Amino acid sequence: MAHIQVIEYFTERSLTEDTAYKQGTITDGYGKASGVVVEVTKGAEVDINVDFEIVTVSEDKFAEWKTRAYDYLSTEQRLYLEEHHKASGSARWCLATLGAVNTSGNYDHYLNRTDSFNAEGVSEREGFMKSIYDLEVTKHRVTGNVKVTGVSNIPSRASVFIHLLKITFSDGKVITVIDSNNPVSADPDTLDTSKSQALPTKLNQVPV
Repeated sequence: MAHIQVIEYFTERSLTEDTAYKQGTITDGYGKASGVVVEVTKGAEVDINVDFEIVTVSEDKFAEWKTRAYDYLSTEQRLYLEEHHKASGSARWCLATLGAVNTSGNYDHYLNRTDSFNAEGVSEREGFMKSIYDLEVTKHRVTGNVKVTGVSNIPSRASVFIHLLKITFSDGKVITVIDSNNPVSADPDTLDTSKSQALPTKLNQVPV
């Protein structure tokens, strides 16, 4: 039985501290993208409308940062990411890169969990985490329509969730990265993803 971890959305808090980017926590999980809850059985399809606001890194800013992030990676790490995560969304790609840099190549170290990082004393790690710390987060509106299909003969409840990565630095500053593509469906109470599925789609992410 597959489950997801749900995390809350947080806004940015900016404090000036020269070494704040060296330590903090990384949380990977899913945020609820719609307040709508539907009931589905095998073969039934229901459209769920998504419309919410979140403070996050814009898709353009993330694309710019992604190009710079390669400077902190070894040739082996770059090749692995290109081979396994080239088509990944922003949150998933950033998650894998954080694992590669902070845990000596364990790309899935932070997957669906919360753990700390300490980049102090290693120049590549410090530079990489500083590049994330310097990212700009702004308010965005995320909208779209998600088709949810039941895959169980037993009636089950479902809502829509998006992949969400949150990096919290030691001074309280938070950088949030989301995947606007391919949201998932899950039971809003048990977070079970095995009884329904969301068809692949891309949500619209625009600044407000």
